[in-house]
Amino acid sequence: MNIKITSSKVSNTDGEYTTIFDTAFEKQNHISITNWINGEGFDINIYDDTQEQMFSLSYESWKALKKVMKAHLNKPDTGVV
Repeated sequence: MNIKITSSKVSNTDGEYTTIFDTAFEKQNHISITNWINGEGFDINIYDDTQEQMFSLSYESWKALKKVMKAHLNKPDTGVV
């Protein structure tokens, strides 16, 4: 998989700036992350051939998600679903 990461600054109506990180990994598929102006989180947009998904996370939610994912990925496989 070839991944290219670019970033750009975009101004809103108040003249404040946010950074957009854009990751292109296929023809029409990419992920963009926009930092919130208040610095408390970010919006994530995932585009693929069939749909767009968008969700927002505060940094506290992001920290919690990382902990849960780490625990999930490191648990032994018991064969139970």
